[in-house]
Amino acid sequence: VALYSLGEGIGLTTKGAASLLSLLTFDRHYIETQVKIRQGKSIHSLGQGVMEASRSLAEGLLGIFDIVRQPYRGARDSGVRGFVVGVGRGAVGTVVKPISKVGEAISDVGHGISAQAAPDKHAKRRRGAWQRRRLPRLVSGGGRAMRPYSRL
Repeated sequence: VALYSLGEGIGLTTKGAASLLSLLTFDRHYIETQVKIRQGKSIHSLGQGVMEASRSLAEGLLGIFDIVRQPYRGARDSGVRGFVVGVGRGAVGTVVKPISKVGEAISDVGHGISAQAAPDKHAKRRRGAWQRRRLPRLVSGGGRAMRPYSRL
């Protein structure tokens, strides 16, 4: 249970930090894509967490090329002004995107650990299916005597 809680805590904390960092890129397309990727992730084991983490790290490496990609996109879409804006976005994205993706990778591994260490779902279901053998009895009166059980 402690490993489950630790993994879940690490996963949620770094996921939030990675989300905030991705907002600092000021790249609307990148932010929308990241939101879709995060919503689509479903990690059920440590192996899946490691696999998603490796994808995140690979995407982070691609962010290094923003220093070239963003000025090109800006110039293509808005001319000289777009080029200047693209240089700024590219400089920020080259630093922020890889860091954000490292955080996301740590989050993926944390979610994998918590999924692997999660208590058995079948045992939870069995525990939840337990029912009372009898209803609680009322303790009343001055001497706090317990009345005999009756279904009525």
